[in-house]
Amino acid sequence: MDLAAAVLDNRAEEVTLEDEPGRHSLSVSPDPQQHIMRLVVRDVHADPPLLLDAHIKRRRLITELMMALWKPHVLLREPSYQKDRARLQGRHHPWPDFPHKALRALNARWTEDPVLGPSCLR
Repeated sequence: MDLAAAVLDNRAEEVTLEDEPGRHSLSVSPDPQQHIMRLVVRDVHADPPLLLDAHIKRRRLITELMMALWKPHVLLREPSYQKDRARLQGRHHPWPDFPHKALRALNARWTEDPVLGPSCLR
């Protein structure tokens, strides 16, 4: 969610995602052209670590990031999707406390953004 907020604010941000068996770094930074962002993905444990270095339109990048976040936001409300989630709650689980309220607030910011809005998610 931090990357999506950075795209909305047209500012640099880096996040680290830890998974089995490694760690990935994702960063965004504004390009001198205001409507473009640089997206860099690295595998921290690889040699060479660079996996992706791309320049992407801000509107496309915010759409891709928010759609990826919106999927679990919607699916976690479905009883069939929630099946066995309670059993996994104490283990390493990707969404034990998904930030539904913060995502809706970020979506509202996107909708109100004069350059990138309105959001395509409802």
